[in-house]
Amino acid sequence: MFTKRSIRLQSRANTEAEREETETKVSNRMKTRNDGHVSEEADESSDDEAAFSHGFAKFSEVGDPIAAMMWISQMEDVFELMKCADEDKVKYGVSVLRSEARVWWDRVKDTSGAATPTMTWSRFKEVFRDEFYPLRVELELVQQYTTVKQESNESVREYANKFTKLWWFFWDYLTAEKRLIYLFVRGLTAEIKAVISENDVTTLDKAVQAAREINDRLIEERKERKRRKCTNCGKKHGGVCRYGSNECYRCGKPGHLARECSA
Repeated sequence: MFTKRSIRLQSRANTEAEREETETKVSNRMKTRNDGHVSEEADESSDDEAAFSHGFAKFSEVGDPIAAMMWISQMEDVFELMKCADEDKVKYGVSVLRSEARVWWDRVKDTSGAATPTMTWSRFKEVFRDEFYPLRVELELVQQYTTVKQESNESVREYANKFTKLWWFFWDYLTAEKRLIYLFVRGLTAEIKAVISENDVTTLDKAVQAAREINDRLIEERKERKRRKCTNCGKKHGGVCRYGSNECYRCGKPGHLARECSA
């Protein structure tokens, strides 16, 4: 079983300073290219240097599925920052594979005839996932959270925070949200779950908001019940009113008072 320690949030992105530095350097190189000051070959070399030094993380962590997923996510963050052309993405991705990951890629090329210039990034992610983050691993990780429930002393916000980690376990984020909504609603307390349905909400944020509103309403209803006076005795109390019934207020049996009750 894979544990929470596999989650390495720090590998998802560089620090803001690094990202700003990357953006500045890439922007300057693009401006230089547009001004015609360098050759195409020198420009490509400069772009590669900026990308590899400040944006793209090397990947060699075979056996760590979360790190594999984080690497793909980080690559796509930098692709977006650089406005990278789709035909260049695989080239950049392959260039930072190391150790066993590089051996895997060489094997893919040898066995399937895949060539970097002709393979799309989408196809690369498919074969990468099959090797480093297969569906069975995703399901195994998610299974660890399928029994998460809202505790009686836990607020909706505290319960919802448990689900933030689950985002990292799903390869397909669109499918992930639907699954997370289902798991979130299923784990709510019975009172809230009786009112809300995963079919009534389209995003996890909306599910959390709906649950909080229902929870707040239930709290107000409980307070209102406590404020109401019993129509039989005129006092505020919970449970059955036994005033005037000749029944024990403690055990409910007739013939004696609560202070005499041995129950």
